[in-house]
Amino acid sequence: MNKIASLEDLFQFGRRGQPAGLRVSGKGTEQERFQMIKGLSPKAGVAGIISLRQMLPQLPGSSGDLYSVPRGTEVTLQAAIMNNSLASQFGAAIIVIDQAPAPEVNPVAGTYTRAGGFTVINPAVFQSADDTNPATEQPLPFVSAEILMDNFSSQAFRSKISRREQKDLRDNELSARIMAAVTLGLANLADRVLFDAIDAQVSQAAVAADLYSIGKAAAKNVRFKELRAVVAAGDAGGNSPIVDPLAALTVDAGGLRYQSIPAEISGQAPATFIGTFNRAAVALMDDVRIIVERGTAGELTITCWADIQPLLPDPNYFWRA
Repeated sequence: MNKIASLEDLFQFGRRGQPAGLRVSGKGTEQERFQMIKGLSPKAGVAGIISLRQMLPQLPGSSGDLYSVPRGTEVTLQAAIMNNSLASQFGAAIIVIDQAPAPEVNPVAGTYTRAGGFTVINPAVFQSADDTNPATEQPLPFVSAEILMDNFSSQAFRSKISRREQKDLRDNELSARIMAAVTLGLANLADRVLFDAIDAQVSQAAVAADLYSIGKAAAKNVRFKELRAVVAAGDAGGNSPIVDPLAALTVDAGGLRYQSIPAEISGQAPATFIGTFNRAAVALMDDVRIIVERGTAGELTITCWADIQPLLPDPNYFWRA
Protein backbone atom coordinates (compact mmCIF):
# COMPACT_ATOMS: atom_id res chain seq x y z
CA MET A 1 0.00 0.00 0.00
CA ASN A 2 1.07 3.55 -0.68
CA LYS A 3 1.01 6.35 1.90
CA ILE A 4 -1.74 8.87 1.17
CA ALA A 5 -2.12 12.51 2.16
CA SER A 6 -5.70 12.17 3.40
CA LEU A 7 -8.76 9.95 3.48
CA GLU A 8 -10.35 12.43 1.09
CA ASP A 9 -7.94 11.23 -1.62
CA LEU A 10 -9.02 7.62 -1.07
CA PHE A 11 -12.68 8.56 -1.49
CA GLN A 12 -11.96 10.11 -4.88
CA PHE A 13 -9.83 7.16 -5.99
CA GLY A 14 -12.31 4.66 -4.56
CA ARG A 15 -15.14 5.89 -6.75
CA ARG A 16 -12.99 5.07 -9.79
CA GLY A 17 -11.19 2.02 -8.41
CA GLN A 18 -11.33 -1.27 -10.29
CA PRO A 19 -11.31 -4.82 -8.88
CA ALA A 20 -7.85 -6.26 -8.32
CA GLY A 21 -8.93 -9.34 -10.27
CA LEU A 22 -10.03 -7.40 -13.38
CA ARG A 23 -7.79 -7.27 -16.44
CA VAL A 24 -8.21 -6.46 -20.12
CA SER A 25 -7.60 -9.39 -22.44
CA GLY A 26 -6.67 -8.85 -26.10
CA LYS A 27 -6.32 -5.09 -25.67
CA GLY A 28 -6.37 -3.23 -29.00
CA THR A 29 -7.81 -6.19 -30.93
CA GLU A 30 -11.29 -7.28 -31.94
CA GLN A 31 -11.14 -9.83 -29.13
CA GLU A 32 -10.62 -7.16 -26.44
CA ARG A 33 -12.66 -8.02 -23.36
CA PHE A 34 -12.64 -7.78 -19.59
CA GLN A 35 -11.59 -10.88 -17.72
CA MET A 36 -11.65 -11.71 -13.99
CA ILE A 37 -8.60 -13.51 -12.62
CA LYS A 38 -9.50 -16.28 -10.20
CA GLY A 39 -8.08 -15.89 -6.72
CA LEU A 40 -7.90 -12.09 -6.80
CA SER A 41 -10.48 -9.80 -5.23
CA PRO A 42 -13.57 -9.10 -7.36
CA LYS A 43 -14.40 -6.01 -5.29
CA ALA A 44 -13.81 -2.56 -6.75
CA GLY A 45 -11.78 -0.31 -4.48
CA VAL A 46 -8.47 1.14 -3.41
CA ALA A 47 -6.22 0.95 -0.36
CA GLY A 48 -3.76 3.30 1.27
CA ILE A 49 -1.83 4.06 4.45
CA ILE A 50 -2.24 7.04 6.77
CA SER A 51 0.59 7.75 9.20
CA LEU A 52 -0.16 8.55 12.84
CA ARG A 53 2.36 11.36 12.46
CA GLN A 54 0.16 13.11 9.90
CA MET A 55 -1.97 16.06 10.92
CA LEU A 56 -5.52 15.37 12.01
CA PRO A 57 -7.90 16.91 9.42
CA GLN A 58 -9.70 19.96 10.75
CA LEU A 59 -13.48 19.87 10.79
CA PRO A 60 -14.80 22.77 8.67
CA GLY A 61 -16.72 25.33 10.66
CA SER A 62 -17.93 27.71 7.94
CA SER A 63 -21.33 26.00 7.69
CA GLY A 64 -22.19 26.84 11.29
CA ASP A 65 -22.19 23.19 12.33
CA LEU A 66 -20.89 22.37 15.80
CA TYR A 67 -18.97 19.25 16.75
CA SER A 68 -18.40 17.50 20.06
CA VAL A 69 -14.64 17.27 19.48
CA PRO A 70 -12.04 20.04 19.99
CA ARG A 71 -11.33 22.17 16.96
CA GLY A 72 -8.98 25.00 16.10
CA THR A 73 -5.74 23.33 17.13
CA GLU A 74 -3.65 21.49 14.58
CA VAL A 75 -2.28 18.27 16.05
CA THR A 76 -1.05 14.96 14.71
CA LEU A 77 -3.14 11.82 14.97
CA GLN A 78 -0.63 10.56 17.56
CA ALA A 79 -1.08 13.69 19.70
CA ALA A 80 -4.87 13.48 19.42
CA ILE A 81 -4.77 9.84 20.56
CA MET A 82 -2.59 10.79 23.53
CA ASN A 83 -4.91 13.69 24.41
CA ASN A 84 -7.98 11.43 24.44
CA SER A 85 -6.58 8.24 25.98
CA LEU A 86 -7.28 7.95 29.72
CA ALA A 87 -4.22 5.71 30.18
CA SER A 88 -2.08 8.35 28.48
CA GLN A 89 -3.55 11.12 30.66
CA PHE A 90 -2.63 8.97 33.68
CA GLY A 91 0.98 8.71 32.50
CA ALA A 92 1.13 5.71 30.15
CA ALA A 93 3.29 6.21 27.07
CA ILE A 94 1.85 5.95 23.55
CA ILE A 95 4.69 4.71 21.34
CA VAL A 96 4.41 4.91 17.55
CA ILE A 97 6.41 2.19 15.79
CA ASP A 98 7.72 2.53 12.25
CA GLN A 99 7.33 -0.24 9.71
CA ALA A 100 10.20 -2.67 9.15
CA PRO A 101 13.04 -1.26 7.02
CA ALA A 102 12.74 -1.93 3.29
CA PRO A 103 14.82 -4.90 2.05
CA GLU A 104 17.08 -2.63 -0.03
CA VAL A 105 17.92 -0.70 3.17
CA ASN A 106 18.04 -3.71 5.46
CA PRO A 107 18.71 -7.05 3.71
CA VAL A 108 17.44 -8.95 6.75
CA ALA A 109 14.11 -7.09 6.91
CA GLY A 110 12.37 -10.42 6.35
CA THR A 111 13.55 -11.50 9.79
CA TYR A 112 12.79 -8.17 11.49
CA THR A 113 11.14 -9.16 14.79
CA ARG A 114 12.05 -6.62 17.47
CA ALA A 115 10.93 -3.01 17.02
CA GLY A 116 12.22 -1.65 20.33
CA GLY A 117 11.12 -1.77 23.93
CA PHE A 118 9.76 0.10 26.93
CA THR A 119 11.97 0.25 30.04
CA VAL A 120 11.04 1.28 33.57
CA ILE A 121 14.00 2.48 35.66
CA ASN A 122 13.60 2.30 39.43
CA PRO A 123 15.81 4.02 42.02
CA ALA A 124 18.99 2.21 43.04
CA VAL A 125 18.92 1.23 46.71
CA PHE A 126 22.01 2.40 48.63
CA GLN A 127 23.02 0.56 51.80
CA SER A 128 25.57 0.98 54.54
CA ALA A 129 28.81 -0.79 53.59
CA ASP A 130 32.55 -0.77 54.27
CA ASP A 131 35.60 -2.91 53.56
CA THR A 132 34.58 -5.53 56.10
CA ASN A 133 30.86 -5.41 55.30
CA PRO A 134 30.52 -5.23 51.51
CA ALA A 135 27.31 -4.05 49.92
CA THR A 136 24.68 -6.67 49.22
CA GLU A 137 24.36 -7.50 45.55
CA GLN A 138 21.02 -6.44 44.07
CA PRO A 139 19.27 -7.04 40.76
CA LEU A 140 19.65 -4.24 38.24
CA PRO A 141 16.97 -1.65 39.03
CA PHE A 142 15.25 -1.65 35.69
CA VAL A 143 12.89 -3.92 33.81
CA SER A 144 11.87 -3.89 30.14
CA ALA A 145 9.09 -5.10 27.88
CA GLU A 146 10.19 -5.78 24.32
CA ILE A 147 8.12 -4.55 21.40
CA LEU A 148 7.89 -7.68 19.28
CA MET A 149 6.33 -7.64 15.82
CA ASP A 150 4.61 -10.98 16.44
CA ASN A 151 2.86 -9.62 19.53
CA PHE A 152 0.87 -6.92 17.72
CA SER A 153 -2.84 -7.62 17.41
CA SER A 154 -4.77 -6.33 14.42
CA GLN A 155 -7.96 -4.39 15.13
CA ALA A 156 -10.44 -3.11 12.55
CA PHE A 157 -13.24 -0.57 12.17
CA ARG A 158 -15.65 -0.96 9.22
CA SER A 159 -18.52 1.26 8.12
CA LYS A 160 -20.62 1.93 5.03
CA ILE A 161 -21.19 5.38 3.50
CA SER A 162 -24.36 5.56 1.45
CA ARG A 163 -24.66 7.46 -1.80
CA ARG A 164 -26.96 9.97 -0.06
CA GLU A 165 -24.43 10.57 2.72
CA GLN A 166 -21.75 11.22 0.10
CA LYS A 167 -23.98 13.80 -1.57
CA ASP A 168 -24.95 15.50 1.69
CA LEU A 169 -21.33 16.01 2.80
CA ARG A 170 -18.31 17.21 0.90
CA ASP A 171 -15.39 14.80 0.84
CA ASN A 172 -13.25 17.04 3.05
CA GLU A 173 -15.88 17.18 5.79
CA LEU A 174 -16.69 13.48 5.50
CA SER A 175 -12.99 12.66 5.68
CA ALA A 176 -12.48 14.91 8.72
CA ARG A 177 -15.45 13.40 10.56
CA ILE A 178 -14.30 9.83 9.94
CA MET A 179 -10.67 10.54 10.90
CA ALA A 180 -11.84 12.24 14.11
CA ALA A 181 -13.91 9.15 14.92
CA VAL A 182 -11.00 6.83 14.08
CA THR A 183 -8.64 8.85 16.30
CA LEU A 184 -11.05 8.78 19.24
CA GLY A 185 -11.54 5.06 18.62
CA LEU A 186 -7.79 4.42 18.66
CA ALA A 187 -7.54 6.27 21.98
CA ASN A 188 -10.22 3.96 23.42
CA LEU A 189 -8.47 0.95 21.87
CA ALA A 190 -5.18 1.92 23.55
CA ASP A 191 -7.01 2.07 26.89
CA ARG A 192 -8.76 -1.24 26.34
CA VAL A 193 -5.70 -3.30 25.40
CA LEU A 194 -3.67 -1.89 28.31
CA PHE A 195 -6.46 -2.37 30.86
CA ASP A 196 -7.02 -5.91 29.54
CA ALA A 197 -3.29 -6.62 29.97
CA ILE A 198 -3.43 -5.36 33.56
CA ASP A 199 -6.52 -7.48 34.17
CA ALA A 200 -4.72 -10.56 32.82
CA GLN A 201 -1.46 -10.04 34.74
CA VAL A 202 -2.65 -8.72 38.10
CA SER A 203 -3.81 -11.59 40.32
CA GLN A 204 -7.50 -11.91 40.99
CA ALA A 205 -8.57 -10.50 44.34
CA ALA A 206 -10.27 -13.25 46.30
CA VAL A 207 -10.62 -11.39 49.60
CA ALA A 208 -10.35 -7.80 50.76
CA ALA A 209 -6.80 -8.41 52.03
CA ASP A 210 -5.67 -9.01 48.43
CA LEU A 211 -6.79 -5.58 47.28
CA TYR A 212 -4.88 -2.31 47.06
CA SER A 213 -3.66 -0.72 50.25
CA ILE A 214 -1.53 2.33 50.83
CA GLY A 215 0.93 0.09 52.67
CA LYS A 216 1.45 -2.05 49.56
CA ALA A 217 2.11 1.06 47.49
CA ALA A 218 4.55 2.35 50.10
CA ALA A 219 6.38 -1.00 50.08
CA LYS A 220 7.04 -0.46 46.37
CA ASN A 221 8.42 3.04 47.08
CA VAL A 222 5.54 4.58 45.19
CA ARG A 223 4.72 8.20 45.92
CA PHE A 224 1.08 8.94 46.51
CA LYS A 225 0.95 11.52 43.72
CA GLU A 226 1.94 8.78 41.23
CA LEU A 227 -1.16 6.71 41.96
CA ARG A 228 -4.21 6.79 39.74
CA ALA A 229 -7.43 4.79 39.87
CA VAL A 230 -9.37 3.54 36.85
CA VAL A 231 -12.92 2.66 37.85
CA ALA A 232 -14.66 0.12 35.62
CA ALA A 233 -18.10 1.16 34.42
CA GLY A 234 -19.62 -1.98 36.00
CA ASP A 235 -17.99 -1.30 39.35
CA ALA A 236 -19.27 2.27 39.28
CA GLY A 237 -22.69 0.67 39.49
CA GLY A 238 -21.73 -1.10 42.73
CA ASN A 239 -21.07 -4.57 41.27
CA SER A 240 -17.88 -5.39 43.19
CA PRO A 241 -18.37 -8.49 45.39
CA ILE A 242 -15.72 -7.33 47.90
CA VAL A 243 -15.83 -3.56 48.25
CA ASP A 244 -18.69 -1.18 47.56
CA PRO A 245 -17.10 1.07 44.88
CA LEU A 246 -19.82 3.67 45.27
CA ALA A 247 -18.83 4.15 48.90
CA ALA A 248 -15.17 4.49 47.86
CA LEU A 249 -15.96 7.13 45.22
CA THR A 250 -15.91 10.78 46.28
CA VAL A 251 -15.89 14.11 44.49
CA ASP A 252 -14.00 17.19 45.63
CA ALA A 253 -12.52 20.32 44.09
CA GLY A 254 -9.84 18.16 42.46
CA GLY A 255 -12.39 15.94 40.73
CA LEU A 256 -13.36 12.29 41.16
CA ARG A 257 -11.45 10.25 43.73
CA TYR A 258 -11.40 6.57 44.57
CA GLN A 259 -10.13 5.81 48.08
CA SER A 260 -8.73 9.39 48.04
CA ILE A 261 -6.76 8.67 44.81
CA PRO A 262 -7.40 10.74 41.64
CA ALA A 263 -9.73 8.60 39.55
CA GLU A 264 -11.75 8.40 36.36
CA ILE A 265 -14.49 6.07 35.15
CA SER A 266 -13.73 4.08 32.00
CA GLY A 267 -15.95 1.91 29.86
CA GLN A 268 -12.78 0.27 28.51
CA ALA A 269 -11.70 -1.22 31.86
CA PRO A 270 -12.83 -4.76 32.75
CA ALA A 271 -12.16 -4.13 36.46
CA THR A 272 -11.16 -1.34 38.83
CA PHE A 273 -7.41 -0.86 39.25
CA ILE A 274 -5.10 1.40 41.19
CA GLY A 275 -1.52 1.79 40.02
CA THR A 276 1.26 3.87 38.56
CA PHE A 277 0.44 4.17 34.88
CA ASN A 278 3.75 5.87 34.06
CA ARG A 279 5.17 2.33 34.30
CA ALA A 280 3.05 1.14 31.37
CA ALA A 281 2.86 1.85 27.65
CA VAL A 282 1.03 1.02 24.44
CA ALA A 283 2.77 0.50 21.10
CA LEU A 284 0.90 1.43 17.92
CA MET A 285 2.18 0.72 14.42
CA ASP A 286 2.52 3.99 12.53
CA ASP A 287 0.59 2.81 9.49
CA VAL A 288 -3.21 2.84 9.70
CA ARG A 289 -4.28 0.80 6.69
CA ILE A 290 -7.47 2.01 5.04
CA ILE A 291 -9.47 0.21 2.35
CA VAL A 292 -12.29 1.92 0.45
CA GLU A 293 -14.58 -0.39 -1.56
CA ARG A 294 -17.22 0.73 -4.06
CA GLY A 295 -20.58 -1.04 -4.06
CA THR A 296 -23.02 -1.59 -6.92
CA ALA A 297 -25.35 1.15 -5.63
CA GLY A 298 -22.57 3.73 -5.39
CA GLU A 299 -22.01 3.25 -1.67
CA LEU A 300 -18.49 3.22 -0.24
CA THR A 301 -17.41 0.82 2.48
CA ILE A 302 -14.41 1.91 4.53
CA THR A 303 -12.27 -0.46 6.62
CA CYS A 304 -9.49 0.81 8.91
CA TRP A 305 -6.86 -1.55 10.29
CA ALA A 306 -4.55 -0.77 13.20
CA ASP A 307 -1.91 -2.88 14.97
CA ILE A 308 -1.43 -2.45 18.71
CA GLN A 309 0.47 -4.00 21.62
CA PRO A 310 0.31 -3.35 25.41
CA LEU A 311 3.58 -3.05 27.34
CA LEU A 312 3.57 -3.83 31.05
CA PRO A 313 7.15 -4.49 32.22
CA ASP A 314 6.22 -4.89 35.89
CA PRO A 315 2.56 -5.57 36.79
CA ASN A 316 3.46 -5.49 40.50
CA TYR A 317 2.85 -1.74 40.47
CA PHE A 318 -0.89 -2.31 39.87
CA TRP A 319 -3.51 -3.55 42.29
CA ARG A 320 -7.15 -4.45 42.08
CA ALA A 321 -9.42 -2.19 44.05
